[in-house]
Amino acid sequence: MMPVKDWNEHITGLEISKPLYHNDDYFEFLVRKVWKLSEPLNIVDFGCGIGYIGLKLLPLLPPGSKYTGVDNAVKLLEKGRELFSEAGYNFEFIKGDVRDIPLGDSRFDLAVSHAVLMHVQDPEKAISEMVRVCRNGGMVISCEANRNAHTAAFYIHETNEQESTPLDFFQKMNAGVRKKYGIDYNIGYKLPVLFHKAGLSKIEARTDDKVCCLFPPVEDPIGLKTHEAICSEGMRDERLSEQRYKEKVTILSELGLSKDEIEHELKREADRNFGENGLNWHTVWMGMMTWCWGKVNKA
Repeated sequence: MMPVKDWNEHITGLEISKPLYHNDDYFEFLVRKVWKLSEPLNIVDFGCGIGYIGLKLLPLLPPGSKYTGVDNAVKLLEKGRELFSEAGYNFEFIKGDVRDIPLGDSRFDLAVSHAVLMHVQDPEKAISEMVRVCRNGGMVISCEANRNAHTAAFYIHETNEQESTPLDFFQKMNAGVRKKYGIDYNIGYKLPVLFHKAGLSKIEARTDDKVCCLFPPVEDPIGLKTHEAICSEGMRDERLSEQRYKEKVTILSELGLSKDEIEHELKREADRNFGENGLNWHTVWMGMMTWCWGKVNKA
C-alpha cells in the first residue's frame, strides 16, 4: 500500500495488469470517431513506461507518425526500445521527469499520459509541460484512475462485495495518501478541471468501458490471465506474515486510519483470499478509468 514505487521493478506487473483497463475496439473508437486522429502525428508520451499507449496508437495512425516516450525508469525505457524496434515504428525513448521534460516548446501534435498523473506530485506542473511541448492547435490526452469509484464498483458474488466492502476505509486511505505524499489516486474525475485551469479548450471526458467478468470454474487462458491481473493489482489477499502485517498496520496508521479499522480490513482481506478463492467465484472488475482531452491554445 506504499504509493512510492521503483517502476524499474514493476515491468512484469505493468504487463500483466494492462488487459484489465481497455477494450481495443473502444480505443479504436476514441482514435477514429472521437479524437478523429487521421493525419500522421508527432506524439510524446509522458511517463511512457514500456510504451503501452504508443503500441496502441501507432497501428491506428497513418504512416509517418512518430512516437517519443519519456520516463524516469531506465529498465522500462529499455523494454520499450526493444518492443518498438520489433514493431518497426519510428520512435525515440528519453529519460526524464514528466514535470520537467527535456524537450523543446511546441514540438508535438499530441501529448498523452496514461495512469501517470495519479503517481505524480504536482500533476498541474506535468500538465503544463504537456501543453508547453504541444503546438498551437495540438491536443493533450490523459487517462487516469478513480480508485474510490473503482472500489465501489468491484463485485464478488460469493462475498457480497458490494455490501461488505468498507468504502469509507478506502476513501480515508486515498485521502491520506494525497495528504501525506501529495499524489492523488482519484485524479481521473478531476482532469477536466485541471485541463481547464491549464488553458486547454474544447475539453471533453469519458469513462472507459472495460468490464472484466470471471465465472467459475476459471480454466481458460484469458480467465486465468484476468485472475492473475486482478491479483497483481493488490487483490491477491494472501495471509500476511507477522512482520508484513505490522508493516501494513504502520503504513495505514500513518494515513490516518484507526487500529480497529485497519485490523478489521486486513482480516476481511485475508478471509477473502482472492488469490486462492477467486478462480471459483463470480467476479466483476471495472477499471473506472477516465479519459480526458483538450485543445492547445497559444497566442
